[in-house]
Amino acid sequence: MSEFIEPWEAPMADQQSQHFQDELQREIAQDHILSGLTVRTLAYRVDRDDVAFIVDGGPRVAVVHLTYSVETTPDWPTTKFYDSVEEFLRNRMKPDHEEYVL
Repeated sequence: MSEFIEPWEAPMADQQSQHFQDELQREIAQDHILSGLTVRTLAYRVDRDDVAFIVDGGPRVAVVHLTYSVETTPDWPTTKFYDSVEEFLRNRMKPDHEEYVL
């Protein structure tokens, strides 16, 4: 997706995309807000453990801060929702880019 700007990138291969999806499923507790939902990796932040997932075929986007630990509470990993890919690009990716290039 050409709209991605640093520090966000699209997964380089299906294998990388699947890695993020598998890690999310490994981390979330049964009562986490994403538990039981199908997600697809949209993008990841290269300088942090933040990953954007399209939820249930979209257009909702969930940005998750992966912890690389098995979590036991619904608060972790932290998750922020955006109503569409466009909202994610405008309200998350663009501000992240401006902060990153300073």
